[in-house]
Amino acid sequence: MIKGIKSNKIWLSVVFCLILLIATVFRLACLNKIDGLWYDELVMYNQAVQSSLKEVILYALVDDVHLPLYQVLLHYWAKLFSFSDFSLRTFSVVCGILAVVFSFFIGKTIKSNFVGFILMGLFAINSFLIYYSQEVRMYELLAMFSTL
Repeated sequence: MIKGIKSNKIWLSVVFCLILLIATVFRLACLNKIDGLWYDELVMYNQAVQSSLKEVILYALVDDVHLPLYQVLLHYWAKLFSFSDFSLRTFSVVCGILAVVFSFFIGKTIKSNFVGFILMGLFAINSFLIYYSQEVRMYELLAMFSTL
């Protein structure tokens, strides 16, 4: 009986990691775009590149219609890693991967592990979520908080 339970947990962990790996590969594929940042991404870059937290918030409030949470988080992310295109986009990738993880727990809470894996799989291959995981925009942070 104990061996069956332990085996079941191993399979659940393997399926979870496999779906997470698929989500990660889809989100990292073609992340380093040849054209660089486009206009809306440059707006986020200009807001995040400010020297202090106060300047990031003020610049974002003047320049953008959205509240500056994404810009503040992006500012600290970029200070930690770099202000390169790839690094800035990886912040959205991380938010997208966390949204996939949180979607599993939504399904598990609603019904069962199976529903959690179905929902996680749908989030992992959803083209809308993949697309916005590859942009320096706040949409994937919104998806992550929505699933949280």
